[in-house]
Amino acid sequence: MAPPFENFNLFTPSNAYKGGFYITSDVVGFTVGTIHLTESNLFLPLVASPFADPPIPATTYAIERAGGGAFVIKAIDAEVLWTSIPAVDPTDPETGNAIIQMLPADGGSHQIFFLHSA
Repeated sequence: MAPPFENFNLFTPSNAYKGGFYITSDVVGFTVGTIHLTESNLFLPLVASPFADPPIPATTYAIERAGGGAFVIKAIDAEVLWTSIPAVDPTDPETGNAIIQMLPADGGSHQIFFLHSA
């Protein structure tokens, strides 16, 4: 079974190029990369497992303070933020995992993340 939804917003940043950051999932320990699903035109940050075939390279993100110890994570070259989408049905293997999409800012708590120091 997948970790609880609230655990998916725990990440550790590390320095990358262009003043940005690589981000590592505290849940699974791999860096995050963004893929583009051309058929649906969605941009999805995914944990960049070194075992993926083909491998998903780590993506550089900008991190900005959102107040109260929280942050927003955004694309370096576009005005889109990480946005957590909760599981539809946690008991269903097809819809039971939370995902993150790159979407325009809307001020919602689903675009807020907490980061640990590297």
